[in-house]
Amino acid sequence: MKSTFIYPEFIEKLYSVCAMHLSGESSAEDLQKTIQLGEAIIVAVEEKELREFLTVAEGRLDEAKFAYDIEQQPDVTKKIAGDIIARLDSWGDL
Repeated sequence: MKSTFIYPEFIEKLYSVCAMHLSGESSAEDLQKTIQLGEAIIVAVEEKELREFLTVAEGRLDEAKFAYDIEQQPDVTKKIAGDIIARLDSWGDL
C-alpha cells in the first residue's frame, strides 16, 4: 500500500518509536528526539498540520518533565505516544 504521507520514512520511524515507547522499549527522550527530527525535516506545506501536531506533542513531553512527578511521567508520555499513533492512523496509510 502506498503511503499518503510526503515523508513516509520519517512517519514509519515515528510510529515505530511511539510503539516502542508504549511497550517500554524506548525512553521519553528517544520519543522527543524523534519528534524534534520531524519538526526539522517536515517542510512541505501539505504536511503543515502534521508539523504543528508534532510541535504540540513535543511541548506536552516537555511539560511532562516539569509538571508531573517522576512516577507519573511514564503514564503521561505513553498517553502522548498513543495520541501520536492514533493521529497518524487517522491521517492515512503508512
